[in-house]
Amino acid sequence: MWPVRSFALGEEPSDDLSATTTAEERLAMVAELTRELWTLTGDRLPDYPRSEAPVRKLLRRVS
Repeated sequence: MWPVRSFALGEEPSDDLSATTTAEERLAMVAELTRELWTLTGDRLPDYPRSEAPVRKLLRRVS
């Protein structure tokens, strides 16, 4: 369960968590959110190695 807080309009705290959390803590938050959101899709979380992850290469021309 995520903590919920309410703020008056215009008095919301900054979205920048770098002053109050470490990079490791922020990565852990992203990992937890990813697992929770993947679960909501009803699909299994992929378990293949990163080197085998499906990717699409995007090339951009430099003018």
